[in-house]
Amino acid sequence: MNNKYLHLFIYLENKSDDKYFGIKKQLSDQSHLLENIVLTDKSQTIFNKVEYSSRKLLREFFYKDVFKELETKIISRIESNKNSRHIFIYTLDEGVWSEFIRFLIKKYNINDVKFINVQHGFLLNYKKNSLRTKIIKLINNFYITFFGFPKFGIGPFHGPFDHYLLFHDEQRKLVIPSAKSISCPNLIYRSFIDKFLEINKSNYDKKSVLIALQYFVKFGSTSVEMLDFEKTLLSIKPLIKTLNINFKYKVFLRRHPNMDKNEFSKILSKVNLKKYIIVDTLPINESIYRSPVIFSLFSTTLFEAKLVGRTPVVIDNKSFNMNLFPIKFQSINLDKDINQQLEKILNTHQVIRNYNDEINWKEIVEHYFD
Repeated sequence: MNNKYLHLFIYLENKSDDKYFGIKKQLSDQSHLLENIVLTDKSQTIFNKVEYSSRKLLREFFYKDVFKELETKIISRIESNKNSRHIFIYTLDEGVWSEFIRFLIKKYNINDVKFINVQHGFLLNYKKNSLRTKIIKLINNFYITFFGFPKFGIGPFHGPFDHYLLFHDEQRKLVIPSAKSISCPNLIYRSFIDKFLEINKSNYDKKSVLIALQYFVKFGSTSVEMLDFEKTLLSIKPLIKTLNINFKYKVFLRRHPNMDKNEFSKILSKVNLKKYIIVDTLPINESIYRSPVIFSLFSTTLFEAKLVGRTPVVIDNKSFNMNLFPIKFQSINLDKDINQQLEKILNTHQVIRNYNDEINWKEIVEHYFD
């Protein structure tokens, strides 16, 4: 048998930039068998409707079939390969999905499989609360007993994983002591970087900025979610007008892909912003390539911009604690002179980046079972 190692990659969402791409690229030889575990179209539809709406607070009424499908696919692959191959299982998500993996490990007494978590999104600093963790574990035990799966996640970097692959070194100190961790952003973002480097240079517009908006949800209420979004747009309106009117910059405004297009357009009209912005519709790598400066409140886009040498700028509108950022980005304080701050920001020099993979993951996994 040529395939000594089996790598199972769990996909809960279909996204344009595959965070597993770089890992798969390094593992592409006859010793390593790579397989995807993908949700059916029906389960994918359920996932999208629940995770990005108020329904996620009542997962137990929606996810029974989704969890069962994942359980069947994961366990069947383990059972059919455990005696012939070393198995690695990868997931991009934590939260309740991390606790679901923990549940499977306990239920099936899985001891000979390595679980790898690949960071997929922007995470603020998280301080573990032992009392909160105990309460969540009690609730999850109740739900496992009566529904067959957990309800809540404990928090980032405290899952049942053997290894965490992270965006940056600063977050390694947050990882649970029982797990190993490596900072390897180029490896994780290999798909994004490769696409970025292939873009035609003529697409660059030095007199443009991108403002990337995060997903807005508050207490799981659609009405509050939209109200929150409206307040956010009103708070950044002075920044947008200053960029457009005073500095003559094109302002590309990007909605989160999981926000409803019609609601987005409706609220843009309501706050009278449409004449000052261009709604951004390009793939994210092309948007970041086009604009030298990337603004956001808190979004993975900030990290992506930094990764490829653009200037990421946090919009400080006092809606969140700036000290929670794991790494320090340049920021603009909307309570201070916006013109003066933009003079400095818009003249920031671009940074030349090294795009090589930081680690050889193939060598690391092959030494796991030495």
